[in-house]
Amino acid sequence: MAQDHEQEAAKLGFDVTKQFITLAIGGIAFVVGLSFSTPTAISSILLWSAVVVFAISAVFGLLFLMHGVNTLSIQKSYNVNATSLRFLAGLQIILVLVGIVLLAPILYHRPVAAKSNNANSIRIELAPHQSLSYPVEPGKDYTIEIENGKVKFSAIKR
Repeated sequence: MAQDHEQEAAKLGFDVTKQFITLAIGGIAFVVGLSFSTPTAISSILLWSAVVVFAISAVFGLLFLMHGVNTLSIQKSYNVNATSLRFLAGLQIILVLVGIVLLAPILYHRPVAAKSNNANSIRIELAPHQSLSYPVEPGKDYTIEIENGKVKFSAIKR
Protein backbone atom coordinates (compact mmCIF):
# COMPACT_ATOMS: atom_id res chain seq x y z
CA MET A 1 0.00 0.00 0.00
CA ALA A 2 2.79 2.45 0.87
CA GLN A 3 4.52 1.45 -2.39
CA ASP A 4 1.43 2.59 -4.34
CA HIS A 5 1.47 6.01 -2.67
CA GLU A 6 5.19 6.46 -3.38
CA GLN A 7 4.63 5.43 -6.99
CA GLU A 8 1.77 7.92 -7.40
CA ALA A 9 3.88 10.66 -5.78
CA ALA A 10 6.74 9.92 -8.18
CA LYS A 11 4.41 10.04 -11.19
CA LEU A 12 2.95 13.33 -9.99
CA GLY A 13 6.42 14.77 -9.38
CA PHE A 14 7.56 13.77 -12.86
CA ASP A 15 4.41 15.20 -14.45
CA VAL A 16 4.74 18.54 -12.63
CA THR A 17 8.40 18.73 -13.62
CA LYS A 18 7.50 18.11 -17.27
CA GLN A 19 4.90 20.88 -17.09
CA PHE A 20 7.45 23.31 -15.65
CA ILE A 21 9.88 22.36 -18.44
CA THR A 22 7.12 23.10 -20.95
CA LEU A 23 6.41 26.42 -19.27
CA ALA A 24 10.11 27.36 -19.33
CA ILE A 25 10.47 26.49 -23.02
CA GLY A 26 7.25 28.36 -23.75
CA GLY A 27 8.68 31.40 -21.94
CA ILE A 28 11.77 31.23 -24.12
CA ALA A 29 9.64 30.95 -27.26
CA PHE A 30 7.47 33.88 -26.19
CA VAL A 31 10.38 36.21 -25.45
CA VAL A 32 12.31 35.28 -28.59
CA GLY A 33 9.18 35.55 -30.75
CA LEU A 34 8.40 38.96 -29.30
CA SER A 35 11.93 40.15 -29.97
CA PHE A 36 11.70 39.01 -33.61
CA SER A 37 8.23 40.45 -34.23
CA THR A 38 8.92 43.81 -32.57
CA PRO A 39 12.66 44.26 -32.04
CA THR A 40 12.30 47.51 -30.10
CA ALA A 41 9.78 46.08 -27.62
CA ILE A 42 12.39 44.42 -25.43
CA SER A 43 15.92 45.34 -24.45
CA SER A 44 18.67 42.85 -25.17
CA ILE A 45 19.58 42.61 -21.48
CA LEU A 46 16.02 41.73 -20.50
CA LEU A 47 15.73 39.34 -23.46
CA TRP A 48 18.87 37.40 -22.55
CA SER A 49 18.07 37.46 -18.82
CA ALA A 50 14.69 35.86 -19.42
CA VAL A 51 16.09 33.34 -21.91
CA VAL A 52 18.92 32.30 -19.57
CA VAL A 53 16.65 32.00 -16.51
CA PHE A 54 14.09 29.90 -18.39
CA ALA A 55 16.82 27.76 -19.99
CA ILE A 56 18.50 27.02 -16.65
CA SER A 57 15.08 26.13 -15.22
CA ALA A 58 14.51 23.67 -18.07
CA VAL A 59 17.97 22.15 -17.46
CA PHE A 60 17.19 21.68 -13.76
CA GLY A 61 13.92 20.00 -14.75
CA LEU A 62 15.75 17.63 -17.08
CA LEU A 63 18.29 16.87 -14.35
CA PHE A 64 15.40 16.10 -11.98
CA LEU A 65 13.89 13.69 -14.49
CA MET A 66 17.21 11.99 -15.19
CA HIS A 67 18.06 11.67 -11.49
CA GLY A 68 14.56 10.38 -10.77
CA VAL A 69 14.84 7.74 -13.49
CA ASN A 70 18.23 6.78 -12.08
CA THR A 71 16.67 6.37 -8.63
CA LEU A 72 13.94 4.20 -10.10
CA SER A 73 16.21 1.97 -12.15
CA ILE A 74 19.18 1.50 -9.81
CA GLN A 75 17.74 1.89 -6.32
CA LYS A 76 14.32 0.46 -7.26
CA SER A 77 12.72 3.22 -5.22
CA TYR A 78 9.94 5.70 -5.94
CA ASN A 79 11.21 8.09 -3.26
CA VAL A 80 10.97 11.62 -4.64
CA ASN A 81 11.70 13.13 -1.23
CA ALA A 82 15.45 12.68 -1.62
CA THR A 83 17.30 15.91 -0.87
CA SER A 84 18.90 16.08 -4.30
CA LEU A 85 15.55 15.68 -6.06
CA ARG A 86 13.86 18.28 -3.85
CA PHE A 87 16.77 20.67 -4.45
CA LEU A 88 16.53 20.29 -8.26
CA ALA A 89 12.74 20.66 -8.26
CA GLY A 90 12.89 23.69 -5.97
CA LEU A 91 15.47 25.42 -8.16
CA GLN A 92 13.41 24.68 -11.25
CA ILE A 93 10.26 26.18 -9.73
CA ILE A 94 12.07 29.24 -8.37
CA LEU A 95 13.71 29.93 -11.74
CA VAL A 96 10.40 29.64 -13.60
CA LEU A 97 8.88 32.13 -11.15
CA VAL A 98 11.85 34.49 -11.65
CA GLY A 99 11.36 34.15 -15.41
CA ILE A 100 7.69 35.04 -15.06
CA VAL A 101 8.66 38.10 -13.01
CA LEU A 102 11.06 39.08 -15.82
CA LEU A 103 8.14 38.85 -18.26
CA ALA A 104 6.16 41.48 -16.33
CA PRO A 105 8.16 44.54 -17.51
CA ILE A 106 8.29 43.12 -21.02
CA LEU A 107 4.52 42.90 -21.18
CA TYR A 108 3.97 46.20 -19.38
CA HIS A 109 6.16 48.24 -21.74
CA ARG A 110 5.16 46.45 -24.93
CA PRO A 111 3.83 48.91 -27.53
CA VAL A 112 0.15 48.58 -28.19
CA ALA A 113 -0.81 47.95 -31.79
CA ALA A 114 -2.92 50.67 -33.35
CA LYS A 115 -6.56 49.75 -33.66
CA SER A 116 -8.07 49.78 -37.11
CA ASN A 117 -11.77 50.55 -37.00
CA ASN A 118 -12.26 50.03 -40.70
CA ALA A 119 -9.67 48.53 -43.00
CA ASN A 120 -11.41 50.07 -46.02
CA SER A 121 -10.87 53.72 -45.16
CA ILE A 122 -8.14 56.27 -44.50
CA ARG A 123 -8.44 58.29 -41.33
CA ILE A 124 -6.53 61.56 -40.89
CA GLU A 125 -6.40 63.40 -37.58
CA LEU A 126 -5.83 67.11 -38.07
CA ALA A 127 -6.29 68.11 -34.42
CA PRO A 128 -7.18 66.26 -31.23
CA HIS A 129 -10.93 66.46 -31.95
CA GLN A 130 -10.87 66.91 -35.73
CA SER A 131 -10.47 63.98 -38.10
CA LEU A 132 -11.48 62.92 -41.58
CA SER A 133 -12.24 59.51 -43.05
CA TYR A 134 -12.13 58.65 -46.73
CA PRO A 135 -13.20 55.30 -48.26
CA VAL A 136 -10.45 53.30 -49.94
CA GLU A 137 -10.92 50.94 -52.88
CA PRO A 138 -8.43 48.27 -53.94
CA GLY A 139 -6.60 48.93 -57.20
CA LYS A 140 -6.29 52.69 -56.73
CA ASP A 141 -3.42 54.93 -55.64
CA TYR A 142 -4.35 57.78 -53.32
CA THR A 143 -2.82 61.21 -52.86
CA ILE A 144 -3.61 63.33 -49.84
CA GLU A 145 -2.75 67.03 -49.86
CA ILE A 146 -3.10 69.24 -46.80
CA GLU A 147 -2.77 72.99 -47.29
CA ASN A 148 -3.89 75.71 -44.87
CA GLY A 149 -6.15 73.32 -42.99
CA LYS A 150 -7.84 72.07 -46.17
CA VAL A 151 -7.55 68.41 -47.14
CA LYS A 152 -7.74 67.21 -50.74
CA PHE A 153 -8.06 63.51 -51.61
CA SER A 154 -7.42 62.24 -55.10
CA ALA A 155 -7.57 58.67 -56.39
CA ILE A 156 -6.02 57.29 -59.56
CA LYS A 157 -6.63 53.81 -60.95
CA ARG A 158 -3.48 51.71 -61.34
